[in-house]
Amino acid sequence: MLHAVILAGGKGTRLASRLNGLPKPMADVAGVPLLERQIRAVKESGISDLLLLVNHKAEVIADFCRANDNFGLSISFMNDGEPRGTAGAMLAALPHLPEAAADLLILYGDTLFNVDIGRMYRFHSDHNAEATLFLHPNDHPQDSDLVSLDGDCRITGIHPYPHAEGAEYANMVNAAMYIARRDAFAPWAGLALETPRVIDFAKELFPRMIKRGQRLYGYNSPEYIKDMGTPARLDKAERDVASGRFAGGSLRTPKAAVFLDRDGVINREVGHLRRKEDFDLLPETAQALRSLNQSGMLSVVATNQPVIARGECSEEGLAAIHNRMDTLLGKEGAYIDRLYYCPHHPDKGFAGERSELKIACACRKPGIAMLEQARQDLNIDFTRSWLIGDRTGDMLAARNAGVRSILVRTGAAGQDGAYPVAPDYTARDLSAACAFIIDQYPRNILACMRLLQNIRPGHVVLIGGLARSGKSTLASLLRDALALSGIKAHKLSLDSFLRPVNERGQTVATRYNMDGIAALAKGMERRPLPLSLPHYEPRSRRLVPDAIQLTVEEQDVLIIEGVIALNSPDLRAKADACLYLECAEATRRERFAEDYTMRGEEAQWPALFEQREAEERPTVEEGKLYARVLRAETFFAQ
Repeated sequence: MLHAVILAGGKGTRLASRLNGLPKPMADVAGVPLLERQIRAVKESGISDLLLLVNHKAEVIADFCRANDNFGLSISFMNDGEPRGTAGAMLAALPHLPEAAADLLILYGDTLFNVDIGRMYRFHSDHNAEATLFLHPNDHPQDSDLVSLDGDCRITGIHPYPHAEGAEYANMVNAAMYIARRDAFAPWAGLALETPRVIDFAKELFPRMIKRGQRLYGYNSPEYIKDMGTPARLDKAERDVASGRFAGGSLRTPKAAVFLDRDGVINREVGHLRRKEDFDLLPETAQALRSLNQSGMLSVVATNQPVIARGECSEEGLAAIHNRMDTLLGKEGAYIDRLYYCPHHPDKGFAGERSELKIACACRKPGIAMLEQARQDLNIDFTRSWLIGDRTGDMLAARNAGVRSILVRTGAAGQDGAYPVAPDYTARDLSAACAFIIDQYPRNILACMRLLQNIRPGHVVLIGGLARSGKSTLASLLRDALALSGIKAHKLSLDSFLRPVNERGQTVATRYNMDGIAALAKGMERRPLPLSLPHYEPRSRRLVPDAIQLTVEEQDVLIIEGVIALNSPDLRAKADACLYLECAEATRRERFAEDYTMRGEEAQWPALFEQREAEERPTVEEGKLYARVLRAETFFAQ
């Protein structure tokens, strides 16, 4: 039976200016005393018995509880007398707990939390733990008590602040919420009799328990838990209550997440990263992740690490790399909420390889087992989530999982050619991708919502415009906006109808298989419309046959985008809405330069741009005659 204990005896010296003479647990948090919030959380978790360890102005706390009929709980009080420290107070209270209190939920009186206590208790029970510590990453691990875990989440070490110079630990912070078996404290009960002894959980008791061989586990959770011991922290907590971040902080509430590939997205690509010394953050990575942390979205790394199966790096070596990542990010106020890695590799023949890991698995991307595990662990809502990666395998994993994808132009920049798949969106780097997700995407979706007034189920929408004007982005946004309105839509690029390079003519129309486009238009006369089309691979300029398989049902919207989309009379005859996207030439030049530099044709892009302008502009701009013209600079959120 779980019995709650709240350490509520503190004076709150640092918070005195905000307490108006009240004891620290009575601090007002957005109109509700902190202690009341804690007691109600305990009750909502199904716990019926609570012990309050009081001292400073104990009568105020007791009177408050009695005036509220103890909030429907069985509440008892114990004055812990002289300061004993957190563990000392708990050990001294053991004889005063009822025999039925086999497991204890231990809370600090200055902590605001919204935690699924039942989930934590199940973890504690499933691991047969003697004590379970609530752990989470934070934005200042360098001045926090940190905890090391093994692969089964068993605690192997506790590292109190201050840390040794140059030490690199995982960003696993002790958040001061514990579940413990009562009998796990029995060997230490005598410590409470040593007066005047101040005994701290993290600095003394837990390290002693670990050394003795007791089973301590770490429960890693991104849920809301904040120490409110200073005016600044109290102000932050009240802002979180007002914004709704506190209310949505429990894992009972589904979360939006951003899944992140590691190499080439967070850190510089160095081939197969084997040593922590070779780990180097890409520019603005910490800033990007800090913005994600502040947005309330979860940041979840899902990375293929075949170096383990290849025998080039041990699990301990990989942990050291990730400790370095956590340390570098933490120094800049950023963190990763959770990290998953796949250690497998299907190909054999490497010196030192580990045969037991040489398998075809479900976790190696584009498999989605890592994402599914995160969904289960963190209650992630895939419909509101994203994946940012630099490889086609990342993009296919996103499609397989049903999350939106962003390809960054760092690392492999999508040029690996492993899978015939296009991203939903592209961005310069992780910083630009996060800015798009957090700020630009919501505003762009709102702008697209205004376009839906004339689009109905079953419609065909054409989007035309010059090369690099943002047509693909608009098509993805329009598809997402329709989905939010309950309408399924498919996005189709006319790049699938590009001719092989050696068959292209000198005009924009002769670069495309116009007969194939006409056949596509003719097929639209009936639904369902099954389509089997090639995927255009920009780097190699080749078409991968039958890579796009989809069926457009009767009520589905079909969005077709391409430079030639509005110049095909056959397509226009079937279209219900036509859009032409204009974009500033300077922006298009910049995108053109990025694309061709990524392909290794940096020197050729200016001449290629001018050639494309001469070929395309006269023909493509004719599409304005048949379409609603949108100006990218004013339509898209910048």
